[in-house]
Amino acid sequence: MKSLGGEYLAVDTAHEAGSDGYAKVTSADCDRAAAELYHEQARDVDIIITTALIPGRRAPRLVTAADVAAMKPGSVIADMAAAQGGNVEGTIPGRSVVTDTV
Repeated sequence: MKSLGGEYLAVDTAHEAGSDGYAKVTSADCDRAAAELYHEQARDVDIIITTALIPGRRAPRLVTAADVAAMKPGSVIADMAAAQGGNVEGTIPGRSVVTDTV
């Protein structure tokens, strides 16, 4: 991602990875901080790529419909967790979803 000029948005909370290296269910504080960060950034970014999965569970919802609506026309979201329910509200596995532009 960095080699293409991308930037990872880290959530400023305590480390939330499991001891096996896989993601784990996060705390309510972490979820709130992440939601605030993603909401603030949505209107400024051109692309969002999500990949969050927790083994054996539905993909956590990270980006809301309001976040998507706040993005600039022409922005792109790649929800790599679509097959497990998606990290982005409105994701439909196996389909491209185009929202209305303003």
